[in-house]
Amino acid sequence: MLVAYSTQTVISLLIACIPLLAAFVILSRKLFLQESMACLMAICVISFFKDILGAVSTLSPAGHALVENVFLLLNFCLILLACKSIIKASYFHTLVPGIMLSVGAVFITYMLLTGPDQPQSGIRFAACLLILSISLYVLLKLMAVQQLTIFKSPLFWTAAGFFFYHFQYLLIEVLGHQLFAGEKDFPFYAWIIMLLSKFVTYGFFLTASLLNLEKNMQTPGRTALG
Repeated sequence: MLVAYSTQTVISLLIACIPLLAAFVILSRKLFLQESMACLMAICVISFFKDILGAVSTLSPAGHALVENVFLLLNFCLILLACKSIIKASYFHTLVPGIMLSVGAVFITYMLLTGPDQPQSGIRFAACLLILSISLYVLLKLMAVQQLTIFKSPLFWTAAGFFFYHFQYLLIEVLGHQLFAGEKDFPFYAWIIMLLSKFVTYGFFLTASLLNLEKNMQTPGRTALG
C-alpha cells in the first residue's frame, strides 16, 4: 500500500509540473503581454499549486473541498477573462463583468451559508456547464475562421484545454461522486481518469505556449471572433 501511494504521489507530481513548464514558456517568450496568454499563465500557476497541494499534503475531505471551491472560482473568472480577449463581440464584453460578479457573489454567499469546506456540487455543475458552453463556442468560431490553420493557433489549444478539463471534471467530480461514490474502487479509477485528463489538458496548454502567437495575430480576423 505504501509503494502504491508513493507511486501515485510521484506520478501526480510529474503531471503537476507540466502547467508550471507552460507558465515558464509563456513568461520567457513574453506572451503574457497578450491578455489570453496572461490568463492562461495564471491558470497554469494556480493548477500547479493546487495539484502539488493535493499530491503531497494529507488534506481532510473538508480541506480538499475548500481547495476545490477556491480553485473553481478563480479558474472560472480567469477563463472568462481569457475568452473575453478572444471573443471580440461587444455583447460578450458587456456580459463578462456581470457574469463574473453574479457568479462570484452567488458562489461566495452559498459557501458562507453552507460552509466553505463543503462540496458545492450544484454550483460546480453550473460553473462547469457555463465554461463548457463558452469553450465550445470559441472552438466552433475558431474552426470557422481559421479552418486548415486552426492547429497552428494557440487559442485553439487553450480553448480545447478549457473544454476538455471541465468536461472530465463534470463527469468525475460532480456526476461521478454523485452516482458512484459508494463503489469501493471508485476513488482509484477516478484518480487514474483525472490524471490522464490532466495530462492531456496540460499538454494542450503547453502546446499553446509553444506556438507563435504573434504570427497568428498578424493575419486579419484570425482571433477576432464575433
